[in-house]
Amino acid sequence: MENLISLIPETKSINGRVLLVYNFENQEEIIEYQLEMLANNNIPQILKSDVIRINRQIRLSFDITSLIPLKKFFERVEVGRKDFICIIKQLSSLLNGLEEYLLDYWRIVYKNEFIFINPQTLELGFVYLPAINIEDNGLESLKEFLVDNIIHNIRFKNEPSDNYVQRFLELLKTRELDYSLLKNYVDDMENQQNQRSRPALNFESFYNKPAVHKNTELRSVPEPSVRFPENNVVQKVNEKKEKYRVPAKSYIIMFSVVFALLILGAVLTRSGTLSFNNSDFLLSLFGYLLVCGALGYLVYSKLFAPYKNTDNIPQNDNSYANDTVQFNRSSEQYVNKNIKISGESRQASGQMTDQTHVQTNGSMNVLRNYQPEFNNYQQENDRTVFLDPGKINHPYLRRKNSSETIILSHFPFMFGRLEEQADYCLKNPAIGKLHAEITREGSEYFLTDMNSRNGTLLNGEYLTPGQSVKLNNGDVICFANEEFTFFC
Repeated sequence: MENLISLIPETKSINGRVLLVYNFENQEEIIEYQLEMLANNNIPQILKSDVIRINRQIRLSFDITSLIPLKKFFERVEVGRKDFICIIKQLSSLLNGLEEYLLDYWRIVYKNEFIFINPQTLELGFVYLPAINIEDNGLESLKEFLVDNIIHNIRFKNEPSDNYVQRFLELLKTRELDYSLLKNYVDDMENQQNQRSRPALNFESFYNKPAVHKNTELRSVPEPSVRFPENNVVQKVNEKKEKYRVPAKSYIIMFSVVFALLILGAVLTRSGTLSFNNSDFLLSLFGYLLVCGALGYLVYSKLFAPYKNTDNIPQNDNSYANDTVQFNRSSEQYVNKNIKISGESRQASGQMTDQTHVQTNGSMNVLRNYQPEFNNYQQENDRTVFLDPGKINHPYLRRKNSSETIILSHFPFMFGRLEEQADYCLKNPAIGKLHAEITREGSEYFLTDMNSRNGTLLNGEYLTPGQSVKLNNGDVICFANEEFTFFC
């Protein structure tokens, strides 16, 4: 693997794809049949690859879109038993695929920077270099890779386990690493997991189960602990509906208007205006009906609409005021665990009255006469308080579309759509699972795009995926279509 140091890849973003590109100057440096195997087959756990030939030069590219280096994954995520078994199972699948497609174990790049993982599915992707000048050391590179990561890089979860890591290390010490060792280890771990998850049969409870007789008398069902009020809600509503009566004066006015319209019609008919002999009979009839309709609607809306009737407003019913409940108030409230609101400020903001009438019958509570006093508070105090940036001791981002402030309280600080692993989650389908990261070195800050599909812009220019760029105060950052301003 020492000769791989000279093969330094480039990272390029082309048409929404992030590619890891290796350039070979001469065809003699390449094992031709292995290059064709990579280009024409989907080999398990090998990154999807493309081959471009330009004269005698060969460009081998691997698709790493939306994938992050395994090194970053181990920095951010604690690995549990299930995750570790998943990784070993994929290594087993890798070795099996290499053997099936006549590829060599030692041509895999076993370095965390060039092994990529989908942070959501934990699917691994390896780089295979069909170069002639790579030294044959069998599976020693893979063995060193596993031991180094288990001891130095992987942070294991603190969970009840069966010493699965220790057992795997002992296997690596006592046996030569091969496909069968990994496969047998995975099978044993999965079988043990299945046995633990299988529910145990309780034979004692089965045989001591009491017999059920067909003629067993039904026991009386006890009354439920929750009792409803004697006058239920439906009865209350019906009683209130009966109170909605139209006053007599409304009918008097209505009949007066109808009588007046009839007299008007008779007068117009007698005068010949509504006579059939009149050439403007249809126009006169239309005008008369229009007047009748307008007066009818006016009378109904003023006298018969439910919300206009003073008799329809039920009197204040205090039948529920049997008991009173005093609401407890603490001297302090906490908002987002950091902002304190004193008891005096809460009283000034307006609350419920000291005693709120409640009917309690059994465990049925009906809240009545709730009279909040929010008018003065909404007029005087209902405004957003602007956070003074001078009081923020950490660097932060200001989101453009919402003026939200994201404080960068620790580093590295990851932005992405994957809520479980991102430090700030952006619920936007254009954002990658783990889109970009801000790091700190001394007093300087750096931005890195994590192979996102839609890219990251700094002051209008796209970043090269995987390369860190220094941030300055006031820089404009775009994660896909989300714009932020950086302050430090």
